[in-house]
Order: sequence, then structure tokens, then C-alpha cells
Amino acid sequence: MHWWKQLVDYFERIGRYHHVNPLVYVVIHFIVAALFAATIGWIVHNKRKKLSLTIPVCVAIVLFNTSNLYLIIFGNKIPFWIYAIAGASTIVGGYFTIKKIRNRMR
Repeated sequence: MHWWKQLVDYFERIGRYHHVNPLVYVVIHFIVAALFAATIGWIVHNKRKKLSLTIPVCVAIVLFNTSNLYLIIFGNKIPFWIYAIAGASTIVGGYFTIKKIRNRMR
């Protein structure tokens, strides 16, 4: 378990440097994942019932980006490549989410 302690120490050190808590980031990510899945169900339900998709889609977008928003709002001295990864994950994740919703509609 020596490697585990080194990994935890590393993330704690970079977290302090960047003013973010890695544990908070992970907790946000996992909690929001369940809420995001429920929101996808809400979107599919509204689409089938021909109800407005505006609110569920806006909620899904915010939920999908919550952990990245945590970094942007509270982070300090975050390297550009982290923002690039966050942006790329948003684009790729959004694409696959749209595909998943379209598949559920069939």
C-alpha cells in the first residue's frame, strides 16, 4: 500500500497548490453522475410526452459540468492543459450523451 500513500500525498499536495480538494472533486463527480442519469430519464420522458426539453437539458448541462465548474471557480493557477481536457471531455461526453438519448428514444 506504499504506492497508495504516495498517490494520496501527491493529490493532496497538488490540491493545496491549486486550492482545490481532490476528494471534493471526486465526491461531486460521483453524486452528480446519479443525478445526471436521472436527468437523462427526465429528458427522455419529456420528449416522449412532447413536453418542453428546455429545463431538463439545461439541468443536464450544468450537472455534466459541475466538477469542472468546481475547478474553474475555486481553482488557482490551474494549467491550461487541464482546461483543455475539461473542454474536450465536455464535447466528447456531450456527443455520447446525445447519442444515448437518441438511442433511448427508439
